[in-house]
Parts: sequence; C-alpha cells; structure tokens
Amino acid sequence: MPFIFHIDDEIQITYLKIYQHCLFSDLALLATSPKNITRPRAKLMIFDFLDGNLETELDAMHTFTKFIKGLEQSNFEREPSAILTHNKLLDSFFGAFELIVDSKAEYVKIFGTLDEAIAWCGMQEHSLRIHEIQNQLLERLRAEDNDLSRESAKYVNL
Repeated sequence: MPFIFHIDDEIQITYLKIYQHCLFSDLALLATSPKNITRPRAKLMIFDFLDGNLETELDAMHTFTKFIKGLEQSNFEREPSAILTHNKLLDSFFGAFELIVDSKAEYVKIFGTLDEAIAWCGMQEHSLRIHEIQNQLLERLRAEDNDLSRESAKYVNL
C-alpha cells in the first residue's frame, strides 16, 4: 500500500503518509469515499509526501476537482490541509489545483517541514504527538515494504 493514515480524535488531526509511489486516483478514491465525508472534522489534515511521490492522472484530477467544487457549493467545511513535500513539481501541482477549484478560502498550504505545518495551524502544543504519528506511520510503511520485498524474493529464488 503506498499510503497509510491515522485519525487522532484527541488532538483532531488526520495524518496521511505517502510512501514511495502513489497514484492520484488512489488518493481521490479515499477522499471521495462516503466514510471520509461523514467522519468528524479535523483541525488539521496533513498529507505527507516527504518519503513519496505522486503520479497524477487527468481523469482522477477531473473527478476530484468536480468533487471539491461540489463541496464548495454545498458550503461543506473543508479542513485546513498541510501538504509536506520537497518536490517543487508537487508544490506547483497542488497550487494549480487550488486555483482550478477556485476555493473561497486558503485551505491548502505547502510546507517543506512538519514543524512549519504545525505552526501554520497553531498546534505547537501537540507538536510532539504529531511527530510521533509521523514516525509511527513511516515505520509501519517501511515494515510493510520490507515484508513485501521478502515475499517477492521467495518467488525469485524458486
């Protein structure tokens, strides 16, 4: 699995960690699922691409744009969303996406570090917990990746 997420009800954040290669359509499917729409609102959503990359597909972008515009028109309350990346292309992609959606408020900001994102939404008192979530998710993804590598090595060595 190219991503994993954690919802922390106590501090009201949703943390999505992307690892290695992820398709935009996979993220769009997750975002548009009825379970996601009806979940409790968070003070902050973090999309962490620091250890991953995103492959965009035109169909998925079109579908997701339509979905977000529908939310905007229905006055659905979008959470502040911090995107963590060092990739300038991803930075530009998400900036362009917000322009296409024509959002009325600034919901999405791009950051190079988790600390910048935490400061942006004023959650410094939860900084340690948010860093723990980031580390736990990365450890789980790496362990899962190692398990898959061992499995595929079994078949190669037959």
